[in-house]
Amino acid sequence: MDHQSIAKALDASRPRIVERVAQETLQNPFWEERYGSGVRDKLVFDGEHNLAALVKAIRYRSQIILDDYLAWLRTTLVRYNCSTGMIHETFAYIWHGIQAELPHAAHAPLYSYIQAGLQSLAYPAPQIQELAASHEQLAELLTSHLYDSQWHWQQAYAHTGRARMLYDAWLLLDYVMDAMGYNDPQVAVRHTVWLRDYLLKAGLSTTHMQQLLWMLTGILEQQTSPAAASDARRVLATVASALLYDEAAYHALLSVQDELVQEVAQALAVHDSRLVMEQVLQETGWYVAYLGDALGTHTADPLVRYVRMVQQAGADPQLLHAHLAELHTAAARLLPTYAANDTQAYLQAAAASLQAYPQMIG
Repeated sequence: MDHQSIAKALDASRPRIVERVAQETLQNPFWEERYGSGVRDKLVFDGEHNLAALVKAIRYRSQIILDDYLAWLRTTLVRYNCSTGMIHETFAYIWHGIQAELPHAAHAPLYSYIQAGLQSLAYPAPQIQELAASHEQLAELLTSHLYDSQWHWQQAYAHTGRARMLYDAWLLLDYVMDAMGYNDPQVAVRHTVWLRDYLLKAGLSTTHMQQLLWMLTGILEQQTSPAAASDARRVLATVASALLYDEAAYHALLSVQDELVQEVAQALAVHDSRLVMEQVLQETGWYVAYLGDALGTHTADPLVRYVRMVQQAGADPQLLHAHLAELHTAAARLLPTYAANDTQAYLQAAAASLQAYPQMIG
C-alpha cells in the first residue's frame, strides 16, 4: 500500500481504533483513580487528535509532523499531571488497533512512524537516558525491596497485587525523569502527593512513602552513575519535603517523635519483660507515623485503618491497646496542649474502633 492509501484506510478506521484505545486504557484502574470517572471522554478526545496527527504524517510522508505533535502533546500532558510513559502506553494501544483494523501491508510504514515518533521523546540528557535504559529494572528492584519483604505493602496492595505495585513504582520513576527533563521537581511532587493520598486509603502512611523515596535513592546510587543518581536525588529530596503537612500539630509531633517512641516502648517493656525492645520500638514508630497522618489530615482514619490492619494480622489485643494507652499518656506530657488534645482524640477513636476492646483509654 502507498502512503495515501494507508492514510485513507487509517482515517476510515479512526473511530474503531479510538474506541479500542479507550477500552484498553481503562482496563488499568489507575486511570479512573487518578483522573476521575470522566477520563473516558478525555481519552476519546485525545485519541481522535493522536490518530489525526498520525494520519497527517503518513499522508504527507513527514515524520516531523508526528514528532512535533508528540513534543507538543508531552508538554501539554505533563502540565496536566500525566507522564511520558503514558504517551508510550497510549501509542502501544494505537498500534494494537492498527494491527486489528488495517491490512498487513499498512503495518510496517505505520510502525516505523510510531516508533520514530516515540524515540523523538527521549530526553537528550545522558543522565535521563541512563535512567530510561534501566527503567524496568529499577522499578523491579524497588518493588522487591518493599512489596516482597514488608507485610504493610503486601496488605496495602492486597486487592490489586504485586503487578500494581510494580506499575506504581515504574510510573513514579517516569515522573522523576520528566521532572529532570523539564527541570521542574513539581512534576514528580504532584504525582507523588496524589500517590501518598491514594495509599493512605489503602492502609499505608506518609512514612511509608518517605521510606519508598529513601529506598529508591539508595537503589539509584547502587545501580546508576553518580551523575544520574545525583540528579534524581535532588528531585526525590524535593518530593520528600513536599510530603510533609503544614499543620502545626503535625510538626509538634515530629519534633518529639523520637522521645515519644522511646518513652512508650520503655513503658511497655517494663510491664511485659517478654517484649523485644527493638520490635517494640519499631511498632511504636509506626503508631506515631499514622498519628502524624491523622494530625496532617484532621481525621482519625489513618490511625483507625492501621490499628484494624494490625488487629486483623493477629496482633495481641492487649498489647495493641497498651500501645494506644501509653501513647495517650505520653502525648499529654510531651506535646503542647493544642496538639495533645487532637492526638488523644485520634487515639481514643482508634481504640473505640477495635472489636472486643471498645474502650480502654479514659
